[in-house]
Amino acid sequence: GVSSNLGLIYRQMGELDKAITSFNTSSVIAHELEDDTIIARLNTNLGLVHIDLGNLVKAQNYLESGIESYKSINFERGLIVAYLNLGIVYSLRTEYKEAMQYYKFATDLAKKIDDKVNLSRVLHNIAQTYRTKGDYKLALLNFKKVLEIHKQLENSYVLGQIYYELVVTSTLSKEREDARLYLEGFKILIESSTNKKLAILFKLANATFLKFGKDIDLQLKAKKLLREIVNLENLDYETLMEAIPKLCEILVKEYNWTKSNSVISEINSLLNKLTKLSSESPSYSVKVEIAILKS
Repeated sequence: GVSSNLGLIYRQMGELDKAITSFNTSSVIAHELEDDTIIARLNTNLGLVHIDLGNLVKAQNYLESGIESYKSINFERGLIVAYLNLGIVYSLRTEYKEAMQYYKFATDLAKKIDDKVNLSRVLHNIAQTYRTKGDYKLALLNFKKVLEIHKQLENSYVLGQIYYELVVTSTLSKEREDARLYLEGFKILIESSTNKKLAILFKLANATFLKFGKDIDLQLKAKKLLREIVNLENLDYETLMEAIPKLCEILVKEYNWTKSNSVISEINSLLNKLTKLSSESPSYSVKVEIAILKS
C-alpha cells in the first residue's frame, strides 16, 4: 500500500523513524486484512530498518517473524531475503557460525529456484564474512562465484564492485599477480562504461594495489590517487570510508619518516571528514564502523 511504499522511500532517504511509522501503519492494515504476504514483507522491511539503526535484537525478531510468515505461504523468494538479512544480523554480532547457517539456507533456496540475483547477494556476504575472519582463500572463492554470476547478468556496475573486492582481497592475501589480473579485467570493463562511480571505484582499486607495493614510488602514486578521490565533491560515504583510512595509513608512514607537521595536519583534516560523515549518517552500524576507522 501507500504507507508501505512511503516506508521504502523514507528508508532510502535515511529518515528511519518515518520509515518505521509508515511500515507500522501498513502492518496494522495488513493484519486486519489477514494478508500474510504483506505481513511477511513488512516484518522483513522493519528488520532491515532496525539493522540500519543498530537495533539488532529488534531486527532479529522482525526477520524471524517474516521467516515464519513466508514459510506459512511458501514464498521462497521472500524467505531468501529474510534468511540473508538474518545472517547479516548474526555477522554484525560476530556470531559467524549462526550467520553462515542462515546464509546456507538462503543459498540453497536461491539455487533451488534459480534466483541468480539473490544468490549473488548471499555469496557476496559470505565472502565478506570470510574476509573479516581473515580467511582470504574462501573469501576469494566466493567472490569469484559472484563474478561469474554477474558476467552472465551483464550488470557492469555490480561487476565493477566485484572486481574491486577481488583486487582488495587478492592484495590482502599477498596474491599480487592475481590482483593485477583482476585490475586489468576491471580496466577493460570501465573502458566500455560511462559510469562515473565505476571510474572512481577503479581508481580506488588501483590505489589499493599500489599501496601494498614495496617501492616508495608505488606508495606515492597510491597517495596521489587517494587524495584525488577524497577531494571529490558529493562522494558517497562507502567510497570515503574505503579511501580515507587507506590514505591515513600512508600518511602515518610518511610522518614516521619526516615528522612533518603538515602531514599531521592532513591526517586531522581527514579525521574531521570522518567525524562529519558519522554525524550525517542515519545508520548506527555506519557510525560504529567510522568510530573504529578513526581509532
